[in-house]
Amino acid sequence: MKGRTGQAVAAVVALVLVVAGVALVRGGGDVKTATAYFPKAIHVYKGSEVSVLGVRVGTVTGVRPEGTSVRVDFEYDASQKIPADAFAVFVEPTLVADRALQLAPVYTGGPVLADKAVIPLAKTQVPVELDDFNRNLSRLAAALGPNGANRDGAVSRAVQVGADNLRGQGSALNSTVINVSDLMTTLDNSKDALFDTVHNLQLFSSTLAQHDAETRSFTTNLATVTAQLDSERASFAAAVHEVGVALEQVTTFVKSNKKLIATDVAELSRITTILAKERVLLAHIADIGAVGVGNYPHMYTPSARTYNARFDNNDRQDNPALFICQLYESVGGSPQQCLDYLKPLNGLPIPPKAAR
Repeated sequence: MKGRTGQAVAAVVALVLVVAGVALVRGGGDVKTATAYFPKAIHVYKGSEVSVLGVRVGTVTGVRPEGTSVRVDFEYDASQKIPADAFAVFVEPTLVADRALQLAPVYTGGPVLADKAVIPLAKTQVPVELDDFNRNLSRLAAALGPNGANRDGAVSRAVQVGADNLRGQGSALNSTVINVSDLMTTLDNSKDALFDTVHNLQLFSSTLAQHDAETRSFTTNLATVTAQLDSERASFAAAVHEVGVALEQVTTFVKSNKKLIATDVAELSRITTILAKERVLLAHIADIGAVGVGNYPHMYTPSARTYNARFDNNDRQDNPALFICQLYESVGGSPQQCLDYLKPLNGLPIPPKAAR
């Protein structure tokens, strides 16, 4: 019994060691698993290599068909960072070796591919098989051959015409290729601005679509105006011609009378300056004048057929010099000049007041 018990214990210990060894070889929890779907998986088997830039990082653990695609399960070293948006391709390291599953692109930062992630069919690629290439090449040759497009010599004539047109144009063709390359480089360097332009055009077209009725109305009105201008283009041309003639005459008149025009403008400026200074007085005159015009019919005496009115000069009737100087100042003169002009009147005798 003791011998059998010892053998059982030894077997259990051996099994534990084997499991531990397998776990150690597999890396235990230091591996991640993922699944990729391919349209086909030729020369890919369980145990095939999983690589990044040709460096092995894992192994294919299963290959089996699912519907119209092939499911490929694989595991890789957990310390190897794979981009979250990675894609998978089958590559052929040598002509005689099995194909390897390669993950790309190289990780440069950002989120990483999660454990048990799935890479969909849209993000996987397979190489073109040699048989498919040969088959397609044969089909192309047959399509262009004597039983196909060249049945009446069309392909031969096209080749001959192309040869004749390109003969002696090697330098120009080389320049064209270089310029196209430079154009592609420029477009690549300006791709952000190009994308912004396309985006703005898309926004503009969306705005027009949202205001379709207004846009149609605008284009209709624009077409109507264009048609009207087109029908009246003779009159419009004549009007433009007359405007040109008038402007020419005005130009000639200004050149011929520029001194007089300058003098008139200066005098007009002086008058407007006086009016601006006396705007309060003008406002009073307008108010008083309106009242005077309203009282004018009351000045008429029908029985005597006369206008009866009295000029009331208020406080100015005893000081005419003040009244005259105020009027003189309103036209631009100074009070001192007015007094100088009135000095000869100081020697005149003042008439006596009439007895009432």
